[in-house]
Amino acid sequence: MNLKIYKTDKISGTIIAPPSKSYTHRAIIMASIANGKSLIKYPLLSEDTIASINACKILGANIEVKNKNNLIIEGIFPFQPKGNLIDVKNSGTTIRIMSALCGFYPGKIKLTGDASIQKRPMGPLINALQQLGTKIYSEKNNGCPPIIIEGPTLKGGITSIRGDVSSQFITALLISTPLAEKSTELKIISELKSKPYILITLDSLKKFNIKISHNQNMTEFFIKGKQKYMPYNYVIPGDFSSAAFMLALAAITKSKLTIKNLDINSPQGDKRIIHILEQMGCNIKIDSENKSIIISNTNDLKPIELNMGDIPDLFPIICILAVFAHGKTKIYGAQHLRYKESDRIHAMYTELKKLGVNVKEFNDGIEIIGPNNLRNIKLNTYNDHRIAMAFSILGTMMDELIIPDIEICKVSYPNFIEHLKILGVQYEVFE
Repeated sequence: MNLKIYKTDKISGTIIAPPSKSYTHRAIIMASIANGKSLIKYPLLSEDTIASINACKILGANIEVKNKNNLIIEGIFPFQPKGNLIDVKNSGTTIRIMSALCGFYPGKIKLTGDASIQKRPMGPLINALQQLGTKIYSEKNNGCPPIIIEGPTLKGGITSIRGDVSSQFITALLISTPLAEKSTELKIISELKSKPYILITLDSLKKFNIKISHNQNMTEFFIKGKQKYMPYNYVIPGDFSSAAFMLALAAITKSKLTIKNLDINSPQGDKRIIHILEQMGCNIKIDSENKSIIISNTNDLKPIELNMGDIPDLFPIICILAVFAHGKTKIYGAQHLRYKESDRIHAMYTELKKLGVNVKEFNDGIEIIGPNNLRNIKLNTYNDHRIAMAFSILGTMMDELIIPDIEICKVSYPNFIEHLKILGVQYEVFE
């Protein structure tokens, strides 16, 4: 499906932020390894999180969707599998966490995914799991999926892993190693990127009765073995990563917008979008009690310099904001973005350059000088949901822009197009 966006002078209205994809993944998986029944309220049911649901079912969990707003999960550990193949589709989070948990699978299992997943790096996680006794290897011997695991072989012990490729590797180890026979010492041997995602993992683990200690700068973790996940009734918070697209839409159209279901006290790193927009000249009102954010903008956007090491998911939409800022915006510290659903640095550079944007690419980021006169082109969204949504927002400032394969937004924001309609964006969808 293609989305044709038309120029939109103003937007207005109120929307409810979609549930957090990061929290939903973790809640589903942790509930599935807790012996007993958990209730997950207001989960995000998107293509990625459904991949986690299906993976957990294969390992033996019973999962029921109730009224679209709740999941009832009856977990089980040790696993009682219902198959020996897990297809995660396009979900990097699912394949990373499941690869670690399948160290406890009773036998041989294969994990795979779509063409994009089969290019995602897994080498650092494979090496770390091998240090803990897991029989795990890349089927094509290239450090990427498909992944083969023979279990139960994850015993615990001492291991290390890079922190600058993907925080999902660390999350996978933190979720799996409490189940091991022996305690585990985990050392991060390079700069830790995307630290807020580790905080989300630790926050979730605590709710399911798992105790993990670490040093102050989170380079060393100690995980006691033989722990048991306990059932928990989990309310999924709203997602700042997704809300950032609509906040940016209000900023570039100089409009007013209210987004509900956003808890500013959440450990989500992407809540920094609020501070970033304030720096760029927007007025933001935070209603902590009612968990809502009100943005209004009447000013030209100001340029910024921004280290995105901890907030990589905001990169595409910050690039769009920079296109309309008056001056030079520099976004850096995000080399790990080259290993996401696409090489997001090069993808954004390439498409912005085609649009006529004054843009330079660096190893760890991008520099954009705005504002820019944009020309209509045929876009490539690289099968990447965040790139597709980012250019949809940009399209509101052009006479028209066609976004191909817009259905990819269902990976993280199933009602993205519906929210555009609610706010008054003019568009049409066609084959």
